Amino acid sequence: MTMMKPNHKPLSKRSLKASEMVARDIVTFITEGGYSTGDMLPREQLMQEQFQVGRGSLREALRLLEVQGLIAIKPGVSGGPIVGEASATGLARTLSLFFRMLGATYEDVSDALLILAPLVARRAARNGNRDEIAKELQEVLEVSECDGQTATESTRNAAQFHTTLNRLNGNPVLALLTEALGALFNEHIVTHSDASGILPHCRNDHRLIADAVIARDSDNAAQLSYDHMKSLIEFHRTRVPAIFNEPVQWR
Repeated sequence: MTMMKPNHKPLSKRSLKASEMVARDIVTFITEGGYSTGDMLPREQLMQEQFQVGRGSLREALRLLEVQGLIAIKPGVSGGPIVGEASATGLARTLSLFFRMLGATYEDVSDALLILAPLVARRAARNGNRDEIAKELQEVLEVSECDGQTATESTRNAAQFHTTLNRLNGNPVLALLTEALGALFNEHIVTHSDASGILPHCRNDHRLIADAVIARDSDNAAQLSYDHMKSLIEFHRTRVPAIFNEPVQWR
């Protein structure tokens, strides 16, 4: 006998829980209060008074933010909540959970990077802050092109080029999303493959992309970025082909 799926009605939009509203208010408190990464937030008792909530709701709110990496809890007598960072790695972890629920594969992640990477390069080439862009790209290239680097250092410096380019596109949402997908690709695929064979090509590609961005040649910057990302994906596909068809795992 075939099992039939229950005919559930769509879930109505639920109201925020008390802890979620407190978490939202804490983020507002951080951003509008001038707090920076690493700063201590007020102690628990003061936060209860500040947000007019009970201990349970406050602790659940802090836990919600801690899971996202937006705060950290320092243990001990002198401890308490510390401001974290809206990092790409934190977003990548959350996205990987949602992608897993969607049944998305690493091929889908790669395809998304092929769409976003050229867009970022094109926007960076059109960014009006020319002196800042030239300075930052030259600095990151000088570091990545230094002799005597280990494979780990070269990989980290190559990733830093993309972080810089993403940020220079001028849109923080696009920058964080692209960086998060790149972090997911690196953590889930690159770490399972030997990237040393492609690192010299990456350095050359990065130089060409940077030159096009600095020259404000947006079409060339976008095409070079696409070609670079495509070659990077295909390189790792030859090393770990099976993983591209696997569903994204939550890590």
